Amino acid sequence: METTFSLQFLPSLIGGIISLGMMIFLYKFASNVLVKVLMLMIFGAFLWAGGNFLENIFVDQSLKVFWLKVEYLGLITLPVLWFILSFVYIGRGHFLKKRFIAILFLPAVIILTCFWVPGLTEFMFKKIYVDTSGSFPALELKYGPVFWFAYVHNNIYMFLGTVLLFRQMFMVQKDLGRKIMFLVLAMVIPWICTFLVVFNICPWIEVDLSPASVVISLALLSAAIYPFKSISVPISRDIILERVENGIVVIDSKNRVIDFNASFLKLTGLSKIKFSESFEKICHHINLSETLLKKIPFTREIVVEVDGEAKAFEVQASCIRSDKNKSIGTLITLKDITENKKLTDALFQSVKMESLGVLTGGIVHEFNNIMSTVSGYTELAQNASESEKVKNYLKKALVGSDLAQKLTEQLVTFSKGGAPICRAVELFPFFEQRTKLLVGKAKVKTVFKISEDLCAPWIDKGKISLVFDGIVTNAVESMPLGGELTVCAENYFLKKDSKMLANGKYVRIVFKDNGSGIDKDIILKIFDPFFSTKMHGRGLGLASCYSIVEQHGGTIEVESTGGKGSKFIVYLPVKSDE
Repeated sequence: METTFSLQFLPSLIGGIISLGMMIFLYKFASNVLVKVLMLMIFGAFLWAGGNFLENIFVDQSLKVFWLKVEYLGLITLPVLWFILSFVYIGRGHFLKKRFIAILFLPAVIILTCFWVPGLTEFMFKKIYVDTSGSFPALELKYGPVFWFAYVHNNIYMFLGTVLLFRQMFMVQKDLGRKIMFLVLAMVIPWICTFLVVFNICPWIEVDLSPASVVISLALLSAAIYPFKSISVPISRDIILERVENGIVVIDSKNRVIDFNASFLKLTGLSKIKFSESFEKICHHINLSETLLKKIPFTREIVVEVDGEAKAFEVQASCIRSDKNKSIGTLITLKDITENKKLTDALFQSVKMESLGVLTGGIVHEFNNIMSTVSGYTELAQNASESEKVKNYLKKALVGSDLAQKLTEQLVTFSKGGAPICRAVELFPFFEQRTKLLVGKAKVKTVFKISEDLCAPWIDKGKISLVFDGIVTNAVESMPLGGELTVCAENYFLKKDSKMLANGKYVRIVFKDNGSGIDKDIILKIFDPFFSTKMHGRGLGLASCYSIVEQHGGTIEVESTGGKGSKFIVYLPVKSDE
């Protein structure tokens, strides 16, 4: 294959090399839809410049025509991609459905078909021959009707795309002069070169400089639209969006998603979000009322189930405005407040317990004295009475008195005088046997997974027995048709102070059932004194458990979903010398 070379070929060669380098540079931004379109444009420029260079260096006419056809693959598709890029840049990418894109590319497909299919080439170029009269052999082309159609087609797409880009840039005042200058040059340079070649205005220029100039045009276009996602205001996307822990979503004035960061997907448990997807669909997933989108700005707390665990989030929405104070979108941020919520609830719980302690500490002693007096005189009356009917009434009165005294015993738990008397206690097998007795004849299977080297926690055995009894009883009651209760116990070492526990060694006991579970709207209330979901419950069971464990220097955590069972996790401290 005979080849030739001239310095006039260098612009196309350099243009091909530069376009290849630009694609490599932009690859790190490839997650951005705008950059993907820009990379396709640069690939078109690469075909244009590379095809032009190879067309010129070969002498054989058939090879020259082949590379001319490759060159036109880039030349004809570039303007369409320019128009598509302008749609994406102004935040109207949702219009770019597959059918619409197919319609946009249809004229380009017709043009390329006429050029590539044998027998139709004459509609593109009436005559193609090699002119050897110059300093190197060059193709001479006589234009046909399809060529002029292609020329008009390219300029219309370029013009419409440029108008859309101009319109968007005038909405953003920052660096406007520089951006407009870059955009004007990006549009004008390649088409001036094409105009000179098509109409042979400068015959001494034997090589078409358009392929090289279009690479420069795309570089200027990249500079004009950078940063690549300037939907409302220019921002450094990598820093503002991708490097923050909070989830961020940007939606346009029609509530369609135009950008989001990876943190939003991670926090909400979503696998992906489609570009231009309606944000109302996401509202259903994150338990956010879509009617709030009409009340921007707003701040709300929501609870979302992520990987089977309830998470609390703070959602904030603020309006994005242009320099002309026109609303053009909404910025929505999602902040994980689960741990802060737990801490706040724990502090509030402690305040409630302390208040209840002050109340009960002052009255429980006097109440017991009164009930003792009532019980004593009731017994005397029962012994003195000769009527069986009266004795029966007095017997029932004693039962009520006994229940009242048991209630005061529970109230003592909350008073300052109910401090535990602790010592090192081996939990198992004592509590294993106690649990089996509590389960009794219920259709509940008990499974124990106890660590062999389990430490002896520093506890009041009697009080912790009440805790375990309360949790097990609740678990059994949540499985009226039967189920499985799993009790796991292991050593747990906390190296760093958490919001609920001091650092140190603990025994971690997990009670897991597959019962009815706890609905998310009441799970934060289950440890509140006097809160109960049972018809005749007094609401002191779990509240007492929480208070007892807290007095020991431990804590109780609960994880549950309505209809999917519950998990109570008890942390009991181990004395440092254990």
